[in-house]
Amino acid sequence: MLYFRMIVVAIVSFYTTRITLQLLGVEDFGIRNVISGIIGFLGIITTAMINASQRFMAFDLGKKDYNQFNRTFSTLINMFSIISIIGVLFLEITGSILIKYYLVIPEGRMDAVWWIFHFSVIGFVVSTMVIPFTSAVITFEKMDIFAYVSLLDSFLKLAVVYLLYIIPFDKLITVVFLTTIAHAVSNSIYIIYCINKLQGCRYVKCWDKILLRKLSSFIGWNFFGSATSVFNVQGLSIVLNIFFGPIVNAAKAIADVVNSFVSQVVSNFFLAVSPQIVKTYANEEKDYTLRIVIYSSKFALFLIALIAIPLINNMETILNLWLGKEQVNASMVLFSQWTVILVIAQTFEYPITQVVRATGDIKEYQIVNGAMLLLFIPLCYVSFKLEQPAIVSMVVLTALTLVSLQYRIIKLSKLLDISFLGYYRKVMLPAIVTIVPSALISSYLTIADDAIHMQILSIFLSLIITLFFVISVGMNNVEKKMAISFFKRRHTDNNNIK
Repeated sequence: MLYFRMIVVAIVSFYTTRITLQLLGVEDFGIRNVISGIIGFLGIITTAMINASQRFMAFDLGKKDYNQFNRTFSTLINMFSIISIIGVLFLEITGSILIKYYLVIPEGRMDAVWWIFHFSVIGFVVSTMVIPFTSAVITFEKMDIFAYVSLLDSFLKLAVVYLLYIIPFDKLITVVFLTTIAHAVSNSIYIIYCINKLQGCRYVKCWDKILLRKLSSFIGWNFFGSATSVFNVQGLSIVLNIFFGPIVNAAKAIADVVNSFVSQVVSNFFLAVSPQIVKTYANEEKDYTLRIVIYSSKFALFLIALIAIPLINNMETILNLWLGKEQVNASMVLFSQWTVILVIAQTFEYPITQVVRATGDIKEYQIVNGAMLLLFIPLCYVSFKLEQPAIVSMVVLTALTLVSLQYRIIKLSKLLDISFLGYYRKVMLPAIVTIVPSALISSYLTIADDAIHMQILSIFLSLIITLFFVISVGMNNVEKKMAISFFKRRHTDNNNIK
């Protein structure tokens, strides 16, 4: 269900981005992205709250303690209400200063910027208050519901794009306003479902100080770790705007859409895996937890490779087909290629981080990783001051991600029964011998021809080459048997249904 959701969401997202770019124009599209970057800074808190919600809820379910689960759920609602109020005040003050004194806004568009900024603040409140409900859906592993609501959200966004054609008002203001309404409608489904269908998801008056301290500590340290990621992504939008203007912002905005699509391949996989990691760790089944980490790391890598390598080698072709050749420039191609490389490097982080979260002790982990990644914006600023091109930012972030990964592996080796070299042998080595030759051969065989059928053939050829290396080199005999057994079982189930 999650992968079906991903395919539909990706198709809708790519289509709506293309049409929105055409209707708004590159300049307004870039403005929308940079304002989203300001609101995105509070995504630091949102990400930390999501992680805390899912961890504590999954831990309670792993212990089968539904009374504690209900107390956790209610405490989260109390906490997020307070955070929403503080967040609105913070955004209105700091956002106003940034817009008025620092951002490069084209003449005549300041009024539109203020409107979309305030609508985006409302969107932040909606996203924050629905977190306990979406986390409950994921913790109970109701992935079908999660998929259905995501599909509804995508179709509502498709409707928004259609309305842009017929509503005569400012299109930049209209798209943000309608998107905020669509977001609120789709998220209300989670609330209705949880209250009526999931045990322990009804609010009760509760102010558990001990739990509140645990949650606050977890969110606080997770906030520091999440801050680096959100600060890097959203901060880069602002720094690029200052040094290069809205055109480069538009290139990064397109790359962010590509990043969102490719990241969903990994995040959907680990969305289903993460509750099992926390639950097995809560039950002290560490051997099984380790097996989940190893297999999920490898299979997620193989899934991402099947999409990433054809994308990287044929990025210009794909962007031309998606956006129209007249809209694509060299910066869009480079940013999009490097954002896919970055997602590959980040794939290994997901299961390791989830194991650390399962322990509840994330202080050291977040401090070390956060300190490494906080170097990103200063390094970008210095590079741009030295008149380096904008794409250097993506190279720097990828390098820092790989350095940070080495510490993560060391931390995992202390929590579960696997050595640093053992992890490299079981996970990293299969990844390297799969991705490197696949990418090199695919690049060499890429067909440089503008004919549509030749472009599609080039993408398909790259996919086949990658699949060959995944099966023949990346997977060991046990994993091949697992895959064959899975597909045989699926084939038998389909025949039985027929």
